[in-house]
Amino acid sequence: MKRLLFLTILFLFFFSAKNVFAATEFISVVDTGGAGDYSSLSLWEAAIDSDLTLASNKVFAGTKTGSIADGASVTGSISLATGTVYHSTATQIYIAVLTGTFQSAEQIQVDGSNYFTTTDAGDSVIAIAKCRATTGAADTTAVTINDWTTSAANYIKIWTDPSENYRHQGKWDEGKYTYSVNGIFGVLESYTKIEGLQLKIAGNGFYVYPAADAVRISGSIVKPYTGTPEYGIRFDGLGSATGYANNNIIHGFNRGIARYYDGVGLLLYVYNNTVYGGVTAGIADRQGSSLVAKNNIAYNNITDYSGTFSASSTNNLSKDATAPPYNTYYTNASVIFSDEANQDFHLDSADTGARNQGIILYDAGDDANLNFTTDIDNNARLDSAGTWDIGADEAITKVYRSVGPSATTAIATGGTYGNVEIKPAYVSGSTTNIADYVATFWSDLPTNVGVGDALQYDDDDDGDIDASDSIVFITKRIDAAHFAVRSASGGTPSATLAPDSDWSVFRAYISLFNAEAGTTENTGIDSDLRNFDTWSNGKDIATGQEQWNISCYANSTTADTVATTINDWTTSVDSFIKIYTPTRSDEVGTSQRHLGVLDTSKYRIAVTSGRALLLQDPHINIEGIQIDSSGSDNDGIRIYNVATVGAVFQLSNLIIKGNAISASDGIGIDSQTQSSTIKIWNSIIYDFTNSAYGINISSGSQTAYIYNVSLLGNYTGIVLPASDTSIVKNVIANHLTGGLAFNVSGSFNGSLTYSASDDTTADDKEATGNRISQVFTFADETNDDFHLGVG
Repeated sequence: MKRLLFLTILFLFFFSAKNVFAATEFISVVDTGGAGDYSSLSLWEAAIDSDLTLASNKVFAGTKTGSIADGASVTGSISLATGTVYHSTATQIYIAVLTGTFQSAEQIQVDGSNYFTTTDAGDSVIAIAKCRATTGAADTTAVTINDWTTSAANYIKIWTDPSENYRHQGKWDEGKYTYSVNGIFGVLESYTKIEGLQLKIAGNGFYVYPAADAVRISGSIVKPYTGTPEYGIRFDGLGSATGYANNNIIHGFNRGIARYYDGVGLLLYVYNNTVYGGVTAGIADRQGSSLVAKNNIAYNNITDYSGTFSASSTNNLSKDATAPPYNTYYTNASVIFSDEANQDFHLDSADTGARNQGIILYDAGDDANLNFTTDIDNNARLDSAGTWDIGADEAITKVYRSVGPSATTAIATGGTYGNVEIKPAYVSGSTTNIADYVATFWSDLPTNVGVGDALQYDDDDDGDIDASDSIVFITKRIDAAHFAVRSASGGTPSATLAPDSDWSVFRAYISLFNAEAGTTENTGIDSDLRNFDTWSNGKDIATGQEQWNISCYANSTTADTVATTINDWTTSVDSFIKIYTPTRSDEVGTSQRHLGVLDTSKYRIAVTSGRALLLQDPHINIEGIQIDSSGSDNDGIRIYNVATVGAVFQLSNLIIKGNAISASDGIGIDSQTQSSTIKIWNSIIYDFTNSAYGINISSGSQTAYIYNVSLLGNYTGIVLPASDTSIVKNVIANHLTGGLAFNVSGSFNGSLTYSASDDTTADDKEATGNRISQVFTFADETNDDFHLGVG
């Protein structure tokens, strides 16, 4: 009676039978790999399309037994209520209730074998499509969201969950969920939220039709399917409709984001988007002045902004002179993107045009029309300086440190190479070459000077190095005499007052162990400047939005001999730790990386006890490192006890050698973690004997992607356990007597394709492209040169 009275009061208050229940998300998984509820958004839309506000449409929680088809007729085992099923998952069922009232703890039955046992009495519905791409396949069927009934409480949400591994990271990624259609993505329904998608589109991208109100499009990347389509995001809208777009990257369209001619009365909020390369315009208001634009980058469009914008627009940036001239704005501005040529529109850490130039939009008293606190990468917007960046990306600060084993001596000094000047940029002829602080040396430096190296200098020009002077770190090699530099925290360094000869360049640390711990900095550096890393035993780089890059350099034939454990850091997908050997000309003059053969003249880790690298924090990249375990019986790299859901590890271009002489029981790469993604590619792992493995993927919820790896002379090449979902491609493996090239569990759920073994185990799971009983020929197997031979 109390519930009936309550509902009656609500009815009288709202004069409607709709929206009388609290709304619950009904979550369907759209997986283009076929592992979800539907394989395309089009199939999901057709199945769930309904009146979400109708009181008789309810979602129930509970447990499914057997199978329940979409459209099935069901009856309550106790209540005898009847209904028709829109869809059911393992833990939810969405029903159009036809008669009666389904009760908590009863069976909603198709028949005695197929039913859903409820744990509640049902609730009003929010329709959620969670998009995945477990195989990397694109969603290629056009969809239009149409014929639903929605409300502010009963809305539609189509998204990729950032806690999973199917959302892009602010740059186009074919392996993530992608909607790739020679058509449009139509939105005709009000109260539709779209978040974190990738659209490759030939027509209008997100096309919001007339009468669709309160449509929000965020965190998405839109680019052409072919040619130059008309609109990336187009809002038409009628009457008092309102639209929202934030944190999107759109490039290569005729117009990137537009309020169209039909949009009489449409109010459009366009915040923190990056629009690039429009043939006609980047952001356009094609009628009236009801497009409110804030914190947008429109760049390299024929016209960056077109039309008359709302006078409340502010903090917009254009490369030309067209940024809306209201409040704060930036015209004829320069922006440095991470890799503009390859369509990576993250802000580079050297950028000053858009970084920290935005207006904060979510603080109390500020504009709350979109109420968002993150960027396109799901990074927090408010950084430690209390500012926002303009555009879709809140930039990550890239911090660099170098390691040179036992290298305490300066690599270069003013006494040998002349003066240095540190200024905001350097000029060649009439051209300013880089918008960053640059150290200009009067002579070319040695070719092994590079990113991460520490430069101490006499910034007060008093003729010596002391506590009043500065130390900076190289972030980019421009050429042999010009290097971009930043302070220890990645910030602005102090400029020199005059050309300075009292300078020296050092490796920042003399071991990887010290660099990870943040202690015992290179003792060759002046003691007054040495405490540049004030933390120890782990650092929170997620809150500070930093990427920590530790570059490793050779010191003649001296090895790095101390085992390193990475733990107690706070990281994120974007704020990761990268340990690598620099190779590119913008990093160093001479590559510090091996050439596919273990090389003692390049950086290498050679420990006599302990695991060379033990990774106990998430989001770590190891690239181009040599690990020589010939003096140890332990693992090369072990990933262990990482509980962070969605942790990502990338291991590439590695050479890992075991101890073939003794009874080695170590493992080349041993991954024992949960809910993680491990990517291993372009690596050679060999000589792990005595019942040991080249690669061991432990059972659990982790997924490994192992591509183009050579596993040679190991007792067993690779272990792929029961229920594992790893993807293995282009891997060759041989084995020692008693072992296996590929140890594949019979219940392995991943794939093993285009791989080869010296036994028959490459065919233990799939036959696609695999080769068995092969004899491998190498360039010089005796001397561990495993480049493939001829013949």
